[in-house]
Amino acid sequence: MLSFKNVEGERLERLAEELYLTLSRECRGLAPESRLELRDILASVCGEYCEEGALEAAAAVHSGSLLLRLFEYGRYSFVYPIPIFEGADILSAVRALRDYAVYEELPFVLTDVPREDISPLAEHFHRFGAESDDGESFTLNFSGILSELQSQPSLTHKRITLDPLTESDIPEYARLSRDREVNKYWGYDYSVDYPDCSDGFFFDTQREEFSRGVSLSLASRLDGKLIGEAVLHADDLEGRIEIAFRLLSEYWGRGLGREVLEAALILAERLGYTRAVCRVKPENLPSVRLLSSVMSDISPDSTVFESKFR
Repeated sequence: MLSFKNVEGERLERLAEELYLTLSRECRGLAPESRLELRDILASVCGEYCEEGALEAAAAVHSGSLLLRLFEYGRYSFVYPIPIFEGADILSAVRALRDYAVYEELPFVLTDVPREDISPLAEHFHRFGAESDDGESFTLNFSGILSELQSQPSLTHKRITLDPLTESDIPEYARLSRDREVNKYWGYDYSVDYPDCSDGFFFDTQREEFSRGVSLSLASRLDGKLIGEAVLHADDLEGRIEIAFRLLSEYWGRGLGREVLEAALILAERLGYTRAVCRVKPENLPSVRLLSSVMSDISPDSTVFESKFR
């Protein structure tokens, strides 16, 4: 992906040309007669806003379509995929856009959607509102359940309580986040990416992600003491949520992980989700066994497990 920010005039033209050359290398089927059209699209879409110096823009190609992402005044918007060669699959491009955005950029807006494409989109993406000034071109506002929460919830199940992390949890939460053994299969390791960060970095990161509606991180507590974390994230706008959880190593082997997972599933259903999934690396055998005992294995290699609520 090639990105550009706060540009105008001749600099915008040069960047648009560079962007076209990049895209044309990725899309070898782009017809020669489309070159000027593509360059004009980039210049008009980006130049209209960049004069004010208040917008960031990026572009990519998927399924034969040009995807444009704009970030203006704290909100992400995507232009409805623009076909750039014959056989472009618009719906697949929108799905790719959606899959990217739900991990990073909820809520978001999809602009310039033709009226005739609203119904097909509604069959796949259930959580959006539509607005139009002329009844022909629509703006769709996507937001997930997490982005609509006003506060972080709490829930008690058996020995475990899930509730919001507080500033008093910062030392233990940082210990959890830095533990190499705990995070071996977590998917990312902040201690590697940010080795010199402060203890408060981990707390601030989860709080910022909740404020954007990207994820909900809750403390897992035993007798009031933080022993781990449960995370709800990647609301797919179709009723599905992903769940992840981790425990400090001194609490392993006591059945507490199962209770944390059960509590997270109960919470997901109460929030209004229709199904939840957990992803796991196949070499993480203890987690595979745990998930197999609570959820349904829906992948051939035991890496994705699912629970349906209704």
